Amino acid sequence: MNSKVMFFAILLAFGLFATNASADWSDDFDTYANGSGLIGQGGWEGWGGGISTDAMVTNLYAHSGPNSVSILPTTDVIQQFSGVTAGMVIVTAWMYIPSGAAGEQYFILLDAYDHGGTTNHWALQLRFQDGLVESEFDAVTYPTVSGEWAELQVVIDLDLDLMDVSYNGAVFLSKPYTAGTNFDFTGVLNLACLDLFSNGGTEVYWDDVSVVWGTTGVEDTSWSQVKSLY
Repeated sequence: MNSKVMFFAILLAFGLFATNASADWSDDFDTYANGSGLIGQGGWEGWGGGISTDAMVTNLYAHSGPNSVSILPTTDVIQQFSGVTAGMVIVTAWMYIPSGAAGEQYFILLDAYDHGGTTNHWALQLRFQDGLVESEFDAVTYPTVSGEWAELQVVIDLDLDLMDVSYNGAVFLSKPYTAGTNFDFTGVLNLACLDLFSNGGTEVYWDDVSVVWGTTGVEDTSWSQVKSLY
């Protein structure tokens, strides 16, 4: 049983989470042709609506075969979401960092986004570099692994304005979701956009990316109980 399924089993066992209204999204990149660009497939877009920041579908590595997506040194691709404004959200992605990888790679969540950049607000900005994942501007870091797949998971309670981030099974960051990357607390209770971005870093690979959303979240008195089990 993977951690996402286990987490929901815990919620259901304690009667803490209503599943009668939910919307899920996932992408394993397996239906796309090897060597094809990601932009224009499966709802993926380029940052700002451009097409020059594409990623590439590849069968070189895969968490669940045959494909994953390769993030190139010039990649900046996004997936937008609509209406995710309440309840519990679990964002999961599997990452492969090749041995010897160098430079900066990013996994980013925005609570507000538009192609023109007039409303953009960053809820989470994770930088992968030099064997560490860093929550930028929080000065929070955690060791990464290379040469194997590792799970990244972000658990967000939009009702309680709470966010936990885990890598390879360990929670290394907990904070209010609306605090933003620099604790300006100008964020909104909304998941607007997922951004996979390379700042010139060598290639890394993502697979089995998903967003599981239930419109009724965890009761206030139960959140600590759930976290103690997660």
